[in-house]
Amino acid sequence: MFRISSCGYCVVAIGVGLLLPSLQYAQIGKPARSSPFTEIKWDVYTFNFLPGNQMAQVLDSDGHVIGTILAMNGTLTMIPTITGDAADKLKQSFQAWKNQGGEKALYDQSASKNQTSAKAGISNSSPAKPAAVVTSDSQPAAEPQPGGQSGRGILHVDDLDRLENATLRFDLNAMRSAPALLEQKPVMQYFIAVNNCRDSAVQRSLQDELDYPELARFYSAKAPEILSGLPDTAGLLMFRGNTRGELIWGRAAGGYDPTLKTLVLGEYDVSRKAFPILVSDKSKTLEISGTQRADVNRISLETSCPVAYSALMRLGANASLPASYTVTVQPMSFGELPMSEADARRYIDSVNAAQRDIVLAVDVHLKQNPQETNAKVFAYDGTIARVIVLNKASFQQIGTLYDDHTLAPVRTKEIPSAITTMKSTREFNEELITAVYVSLAASSCGWPISADQKANLDRYISDVNTYGKFNDRSSLNGVAANIRNSINDPSRHFCENPSERQDFNRRVATVWPNGPMAAPPPQTP
Repeated sequence: MFRISSCGYCVVAIGVGLLLPSLQYAQIGKPARSSPFTEIKWDVYTFNFLPGNQMAQVLDSDGHVIGTILAMNGTLTMIPTITGDAADKLKQSFQAWKNQGGEKALYDQSASKNQTSAKAGISNSSPAKPAAVVTSDSQPAAEPQPGGQSGRGILHVDDLDRLENATLRFDLNAMRSAPALLEQKPVMQYFIAVNNCRDSAVQRSLQDELDYPELARFYSAKAPEILSGLPDTAGLLMFRGNTRGELIWGRAAGGYDPTLKTLVLGEYDVSRKAFPILVSDKSKTLEISGTQRADVNRISLETSCPVAYSALMRLGANASLPASYTVTVQPMSFGELPMSEADARRYIDSVNAAQRDIVLAVDVHLKQNPQETNAKVFAYDGTIARVIVLNKASFQQIGTLYDDHTLAPVRTKEIPSAITTMKSTREFNEELITAVYVSLAASSCGWPISADQKANLDRYISDVNTYGKFNDRSSLNGVAANIRNSINDPSRHFCENPSERQDFNRRVATVWPNGPMAAPPPQTP
């Protein structure tokens, strides 16, 4: 029988890009170094090879991790983390890449950087040079840009939502309120890049002394129009804790503010139709006030806007832009979260009674003419437009404390059950093993599984890959590799082994909708 043990909004108080596509919240962290990957575009997939080209991460067209490529017995082998038809399609596409000379071109690129197969698109993304991507016939070299022709993309509100980076919103507001920023070449290069996020031709032109001046003239003239069409809002995530469990409200020169607070929802009051908001310092009301600081974090642009990330890391834009932003708001106090009894019951049923910690997503309209300090800080005055209450563990929206209705209603993504359900590490690992074991065994051995169960397991595994923390994804990859090795080991006769079949039957009976394992997320009201 198979057995395995598995592994188990910037400092402020201001936050992350939540699972709210229409809002991006300011993040904490240091900019990452430029990517060491060799990036290959093939069909609808991206292969990101680590140095040495012995291992790669495989991404689909939406940027989700769907497999791993490993060098085994002298050749590259595809190991999908998805199952069913999607896995078969990925394997077939990978084999076609190899058949067209992709693997050979990959290993020959150090000797002949400019010669690649007409079918295999390889870019050297080492820090010394900008990536030059030659794509397969089935994928154009540059994604169509919002404005039409290559190199003349125009950033719109929908594109800004898709990029999901809070600091970018602050950056664009800074360019609008302080146009002199765009007179600095690195900042103009960054602005051009965010309008042409995946146009590799623009990435090269930004460093070409013959091409760049024309691009700069075009975007200098278009900048007022582009920037005026973008929102003046930014998102602050307040009362957010770090990985050590400390919660930060503002910052102190010598470290964390000593007056730390946490927020928890108390017992629902049926008579008032509301949850009391409990504050750790025993105050009776929660107050949002004063100046909140958001240190910049543009890391996610590496995936969502690689041309802009290149401009930040290689062309010096990161050093030319503000190092942090502050927003000063007028005081606003709250003592409870109003909620209907039906909604309250759904919330209570969805969380552990001891885990009602919350954070606040605060949307702020930024007033123009910020003050620029010597420390490269842009200081804004702001007007609060909306205050949303989120589950601290999952960022799922619980309710709304305030809304002046100047913004479009929040559109929430469905939250993956693998990430939001309150499970212990042991329970999560057991669920993960069951999901992967049943999925792979059914696919490899033809053992029976319902269509609903198969679709649900595909979703569950994709959720862990897409939304899981590093340890979650590592556990998934480790479990999948061990189970595949067990299935593929000829000495084990896995599919003919009665013990394995019994284990499969036991586990498949627990998979949703027949059982609780890998259940889908609760429906958003």
